[in-house]
Amino acid sequence: MTNDAIDELRAMTESQYEELAAALSLHAKRVANRKRWAGSNPLGTASGSEDFVYGVVEKVISGVRPWSRASNHSLRQHLFECIRSEVDNLSKLKENVAREEFDGQPIADTFVPTPEQLLEQKQWAQHVERLLYEVASDDPLLRQIVDLWLEGFDKPADMAEHLGLPVDRINVGLRKIDRRLHAENTRSKIEATT
Repeated sequence: MTNDAIDELRAMTESQYEELAAALSLHAKRVANRKRWAGSNPLGTASGSEDFVYGVVEKVISGVRPWSRASNHSLRQHLFECIRSEVDNLSKLKENVAREEFDGQPIADTFVPTPEQLLEQKQWAQHVERLLYEVASDDPLLRQIVDLWLEGFDKPADMAEHLGLPVDRINVGLRKIDRRLHAENTRSKIEATT
């Protein structure tokens, strides 16, 4: 099996590769600058962003974030999207999350829900979980995808990495779940009107 990303990178001239690396590094800095960090921006320095970009390129080459010529976008577009996604993931790590404080006390980011609202949220979450397992009941891959989503895996690439499968199979499974949920929703609406 060939790796399209490696072939595409090898086909670039040195100047094309350097231009791509510089554009990716600048993109990483810009995306990171829009985030709130607990300390200093880890991609604020030239070496920090370059190291980050090379790490993302390694993930694409190794197949952790695979790309193929058959996809709907170029390798360049794929790399830019991977950079955005990886910066987003990095910014969500517990040690990087910025917390605002007022006189030493954290400022709440959201309102505090009432007990009734908490109960409604819990009941809704249970309903969604039952519905997801219902639409995935006949397919082991769909059940695994639902399990991972409920555990907090929200990106197909992360699910694929965890299951050791290509991202395309996860995306197909997610589309199948989406179609089944839509069909179930339509059927429920029809039953409610009759």
